[in-house]
Amino acid sequence: MQTKIIGYWEAWNSEHACGTMPPGSIPVSMLTHLNVAFGYIEPGSYRVIPMEGVDPSIYQNIGNVKAQNTDLKISIALGGWSFTDPGTYQSVFTTMVASPSLRATFISNLLGFLDEYGYDGVGQYHLLLSVLPNRSETYVI
Repeated sequence: MQTKIIGYWEAWNSEHACGTMPPGSIPVSMLTHLNVAFGYIEPGSYRVIPMEGVDPSIYQNIGNVKAQNTDLKISIALGGWSFTDPGTYQSVFTTMVASPSLRATFISNLLGFLDEYGYDGVGQYHLLLSVLPNRSETYVI
């Protein structure tokens, strides 16, 4: 049986009063996977963008930690509380998944993000599901 050790890293953790961890301090030699929270989906363009208030270079710096562990798999988690609160991002996911052409645009943009930053995959933050109008429907991206 293969063991997976998954780390979770908050892109905004530098804002904490204590317990911060810059990308270079993540113990990636001990991990098989690193989940980075969060990226956002930009309304209208459906590009993957940095979280509001997070320096975009942090995403590149995270991608660079693979030099310390070339087997590490890095994924970006999309979403977060901003995707369930009323406002800019609340309907972006449901609008995107409802349209084949918008899904294609998002997928193309996502692949560009993964390539640009050296990430291996994407995860969806579970709160996104709470905004779906009919959660019994299946949305395939």
